[in-house]
Amino acid sequence: MKNDKCSICKDGVGTLTGKYCKNNPKHPTYEERYDCWDGLTYLDCWNFIRSNETKQEWKERVFQKNSYNSVY
Repeated sequence: MKNDKCSICKDGVGTLTGKYCKNNPKHPTYEERYDCWDGLTYLDCWNFIRSNETKQEWKERVFQKNSYNSVY
């Protein structure tokens, strides 16, 4: 069982879903499944973050990204 707080999702409860990341021991379907070959468990965290993103957070992220890309 992991003891360190995740640097990506901070082991918090999702704002919209009210659930933990699948890579968190508190999640109901958690499996300690660190993959030493490719370490893709971080994708669970990013999926968690995106699925708990509010419309305002989404707009800020998308427009910031598009603004940056249009300049360069």
